[in-house]
Amino acid sequence: PGGASNGAWAQELLQFLFGLTRSFSDAGALLRNAILEDETKQHAREIQQLEQEQAELQVQLMELAQTLKEQQRAMEEMEQQQHPPPPSGGEEPQAGGPPPTEGPSK
Repeated sequence: PGGASNGAWAQELLQFLFGLTRSFSDAGALLRNAILEDETKQHAREIQQLEQEQAELQVQLMELAQTLKEQQRAMEEMEQQQHPPPPSGGEEPQAGGPPPTEGPSK
């Protein structure tokens, strides 16, 4: 009779331990899910911040490109004033005429 009760007791203990293990496993899964959810929220915040920074940098880049275009246009205009394009015939000015950079001769 003692052996049977020991067997039943061992069986109950095993079932209890299995239940405890399952509870720990469930608790571990819940904890992992909570951690993952928190990390996901953190990543979402970081992604949102990075997207905002990217948008700001894109605006700065567009402004910089616009400034660069304006500077390039201004430089081309200055160069044209110093070296005007050839007459509409497409030929260079003849050697007999005054150079275009000088003012009217007196």
